[in-house]
Amino acid sequence: MAPEAEEEPELSRSRSSVSVGGLITAGGWLALLLAVISVVGQRRWPVELITHFWPQLLVTLLCSSLVACLSRSWRSAAAHGVGGAVLLVLVGQSVDFRPAPVQEQAPDLTALFVNVERSNTDYSGVIRTIRTLRPHVVALAEIDDAWLEATEVLRDDYPHRIALPRDDNFGIALLSRLPLQGAVEFIGPVGLPSILATVRIDSVTWRIVVTHPIPPFNAFAFESRNEQFAALAEELSGAPGPTVLLGDLNATLWSPYLRDLQRTTRLRSASSGLNALYTWPTGLPILALGLDHCLYSEPAYVVGYHVLASVGSDHFPILCELSR
Repeated sequence: MAPEAEEEPELSRSRSSVSVGGLITAGGWLALLLAVISVVGQRRWPVELITHFWPQLLVTLLCSSLVACLSRSWRSAAAHGVGGAVLLVLVGQSVDFRPAPVQEQAPDLTALFVNVERSNTDYSGVIRTIRTLRPHVVALAEIDDAWLEATEVLRDDYPHRIALPRDDNFGIALLSRLPLQGAVEFIGPVGLPSILATVRIDSVTWRIVVTHPIPPFNAFAFESRNEQFAALAEELSGAPGPTVLLGDLNATLWSPYLRDLQRTTRLRSASSGLNALYTWPTGLPILALGLDHCLYSEPAYVVGYHVLASVGSDHFPILCELSR
């Protein structure tokens, strides 16, 4: 009787192990299905939403392929491995995973972008970050009258500003230590504000664009965001001098429509490696999406790019350092 009783924990552990491996393999098949659907139908709503989660699907497929190899399930291992390899290529086309070169020089332009989250009332976190970093320009999204009023304490350091506060989530502002020329413009079919401005630093005129398109939560919003990308591409194509586009674009670098914008304007992402993967939502890293962007045109080049600590918003701030 005693030997039989001792075998039960081992059997229980074996069943538990098989169950976990089975769940991982099943998750791999689901990830493979979603990956195939998103690659084939990536220009349709809501399928395009899946493309934003390609990094998560990639990790799931690689893990399930490894588990399948360990359990000698060769068909699952091969299918999941091939699916993961395809996603790795697609993600790798948009993100530079090479180590950033060490730059000795100070940047010509530093730009900070913060989606403050309109309901966030921790004004001091954003103000403290700006005062600590002292970037040349600060772009803010989701500002209302209260947020714009809170930035008045920065007036001595940032006397130049273009702003349009709103009671929804599409208020926008650009603060600068140096003189700005430009205005708020309404680009796209739903008339959301963007800022098109220039700032001159050491004989170089930089074009600064700040925008925040509508999130693609339904088919109409999806089309509106994509049309705003197309309108921005037309506006920025052939623009003289270096251009910097800052914003919560409500799209990741794997979105075909953001890739269209980059292709037309020849704007490149300043982010690299894992920095490209996670700027939202701050409290739920498993969903990790890189929605906040700094895109730039040559002859500018990246000196540094940083995803900063939380300032109380549901988005992390980003700091971009560029030279020409």
